[in-house]
Amino acid sequence: VDNVYQWRWSPRRLEAESVRDMVLDVAGNLDRRLGGVDIDCAQGENVLRRSLYFRHAPEKQMEFLLLFDAAAPTQCYERRDSVMPQQALAMMNSELTQSRAAALAAQTTGEKDDTALICAAFIRLLIREPSPEELAACLDFLKPATPKLREMFFLMMLNHHEFLTLR
Repeated sequence: VDNVYQWRWSPRRLEAESVRDMVLDVAGNLDRRLGGVDIDCAQGENVLRRSLYFRHAPEKQMEFLLLFDAAAPTQCYERRDSVMPQQALAMMNSELTQSRAAALAAQTTGEKDDTALICAAFIRLLIREPSPEELAACLDFLKPATPKLREMFFLMMLNHHEFLTLR
């Protein structure tokens, strides 16, 4: 697709910093304070500040951001796009995404209707309603709806390609 008439652009994955910030934001945990000192990259899984404030030098870079193609300081901060299995593994296994999925699940503990929960999750994370097929698959996944299954459901939603793609 050449986008000759510019009526739309080709879908592309969000930048590394935006991926991390969105994971925090959808769970309601993103610290939006402006300014302050830079943050050591070793604290990337625990600090709730925006990714903009992390120290970014050739010898000190956050692993999560590197996996999602953070700007390379040794190459004039140029970004390259890649799709690697490690990105999906980071979204499934990182302490950051697992803790945010747990936070999202905890926010829905009072919700008894699984259909309403699924629709609310799709709107909150993907900004759209689920298709009938997606709703049926999610309802099957959540039987019986235990707190751990809800947590896994939100982790799955954070890994959805539409959550990581800018359209």
